[in-house]
Amino acid sequence: MTMKILHLSTTLEGGAGLAARRLNEALNTLGLDSEILSIGKNAEILQNNEFFYPRTCFTKLKSSILTLFQGKFVQSGSDLSTPRSISVFKSINVFKEYDLIHVHATYNFVNDKIFQLLFDSKAILFITMHDQRLFTGGCHYSLDCKQFKNECEMCPQVKSFFRSQVLKSQNRRAELFTSPRVVSLVSPSRWLAEIAKSSKVLNRKKIEVVLNPVPEFYSHGDPKMLRAKFDYKESDIVINFIASNLGNPNKGLATLFEAFLFVDKDKKKRLRLILIGSRGQINIPEGIQCDVLEQKSESEIAQRLRAGNVLIVPSKIDNSPNVIGEALMAGSIVFGAEVGGISEVMKDMGFPTFPVGDHICLAKLLNAFEPNYDKNEVSQRAKSFFSYEVIGNKIKDLYIAKVS
Repeated sequence: MTMKILHLSTTLEGGAGLAARRLNEALNTLGLDSEILSIGKNAEILQNNEFFYPRTCFTKLKSSILTLFQGKFVQSGSDLSTPRSISVFKSINVFKEYDLIHVHATYNFVNDKIFQLLFDSKAILFITMHDQRLFTGGCHYSLDCKQFKNECEMCPQVKSFFRSQVLKSQNRRAELFTSPRVVSLVSPSRWLAEIAKSSKVLNRKKIEVVLNPVPEFYSHGDPKMLRAKFDYKESDIVINFIASNLGNPNKGLATLFEAFLFVDKDKKKRLRLILIGSRGQINIPEGIQCDVLEQKSESEIAQRLRAGNVLIVPSKIDNSPNVIGEALMAGSIVFGAEVGGISEVMKDMGFPTFPVGDHICLAKLLNAFEPNYDKNEVSQRAKSFFSYEVIGNKIKDLYIAKVS
């Protein structure tokens, strides 16, 4: 296929940015001409086919002010809601050399005006939804609210004065997607695809489900040597919990702590809890021993997962977090909460889940667990779901279908 492809993502980090970056890399390994454009701070992190779009000082200032304003004055709580966004682009001339545009994270990078220009252009357009923002009035996760199905008039995530802005944002998106222009939509989970199709904005649209890819190096390294490197005892059952912000309440660390308090005394002596991420506001209960490691490099996280036994994902809300695929590729067992796209992967891999916030059920899983499984067998199964080859070819086939 002769085609020049451009991915757009606000950042190359975080869940959406990392997924977009990996997809770009996967497509290049398959021989496609694919690039990714983002905004960032450190050009030294860029790899081949990755570029930062230069922002003016004024654009950076606008972005910072808007983010601060929405976080401090628009949101009613800690849950992210961004009904307004700016664009770093004045036109789409910068995209004219590309045949296909694949949009990922967009906040303060691509706004609805640029979306409209892309809709009206001749470029083939794909959008991957990494959260719910595309079809809500600005909520990245709507939690228990279902207003996105009809009208976001009384958004519980913003202060009452700004609710009209949420409704305007939703209506702009709804008008945008009534365009006869065909846009291909992708979701990393069946859960997100189904609720998107029930929304006012994307009502009954066709949405393809393709998991986020994970690089194969997560499956590399001898687990015994890595355990020795990290000073894990042979008898240790190493439990990993990983989040960019350990204090984010939606990541559910409190549920994991509560579960540990109900683990049998003898089993608890063997459990070694490793927390990886920015510490934030966390309170470690008395009686729980754990190692708290600041955010590590991707290579060390891969090694920690390869050396560990279980990854716990007790999220209160999540779509399809990359860390699950990473752990599975590393050959680790995963215990995940029954929410979002987490349950789907657990079911496909045959691993147990527990109800959101149910620390008793999680404690029972920990009490029953013994690390008598084949890590390489888990890795091999995970590759059939998450490898660059598998995911890259699925996206490539979707591209080809739109060209032909």
